[in-house]
Amino acid sequence: MRKLKIIVLYDNRPQQKSGDAAAADQICYVEDEVIEALTALGHEHVRLPVNHNLKAIIDTIQGHTPDLIFNLTESYLGDNTMEAHIVALLDMLKFPYTGSNPSSLIINNDKGIQKKLLAYHGIMTPEFEVFPIGKTAPVPESLRFPLIVKPLKEDASIGIHECSIVKNTDALVDRIKFVHANRNQPALVEEFIEGREFYVGIIGNKSLQPLPIVELDLSGLPEGKPRIASFRVKWNEAYRAKMGIQSVFPTDLDGQIREKINKVCLNAYAILGIHNYGRIDIRLSANNDVYVLEANPNPYIAYGEDFANAAEQMGIDYNTLIGKIVELALTK
Repeated sequence: MRKLKIIVLYDNRPQQKSGDAAAADQICYVEDEVIEALTALGHEHVRLPVNHNLKAIIDTIQGHTPDLIFNLTESYLGDNTMEAHIVALLDMLKFPYTGSNPSSLIINNDKGIQKKLLAYHGIMTPEFEVFPIGKTAPVPESLRFPLIVKPLKEDASIGIHECSIVKNTDALVDRIKFVHANRNQPALVEEFIEGREFYVGIIGNKSLQPLPIVELDLSGLPEGKPRIASFRVKWNEAYRAKMGIQSVFPTDLDGQIREKINKVCLNAYAILGIHNYGRIDIRLSANNDVYVLEANPNPYIAYGEDFANAAEQMGIDYNTLIGKIVELALTK
């Protein structure tokens, strides 16, 4: 590939306090790893954090006339419901960028819309109901306890805790009110599917390549603890180590089940309009039914995390992965 001028766009991070300077030097963010890979691939780069000064951002982009913008933003000023607006701005400026387009990000930011589209196309997803702010009843009779209550428009397990699993109407109403008050958004209530949790990374626009299936191994949790990817399970390294929680490549899935999982995930990726790269999160029930929990356009691609590890499992090292994302972005 020819040498490209690439702007790496990412969420602005708060200034470190002076006393934390030494610790801050040890932190490696995803943008640092992507830039290191781009440099190894021979591309020029410009770092551009997104802050409140949109005019300066536009001036920087237009002044550098990049061949591509590597988009790592997940929010605007901490509001992840504004993620699609960043790429809408890039569309208006007419510069190519990595990841999905605004319409896909808008669809996939709303779990209710996601699930309606999947259900319409025959993709299994847990039965659900959306409760707008201020509404806590009636609870549809079609919903069977236990239920899980999530914020409608969050990712990375934000707002999901052990007490998100509810087993009766009183607990359900309390949790819906909690989501309304603490996340200031509607609550998604869905049936809790007992089973194993898998993640399938996918690369591609029209020709799609599923990465090896990753399982979130929750078998180390004590009896009675809900087996869910709560915020603590996902991000608290000390807790993960204590409970033996880890991401693994399952070896006990037969070929037929793997094929079924991949087919469902590839269909979901296409139905939801994801481009370039993405990840589908599923649950496999005891009856081997595949339920899509949610889809993630522009998932976390840091080195050593699930997406990059799955690529490496099939022989795609990190630099090559970043190079593939660049190539796909230029052809989408």
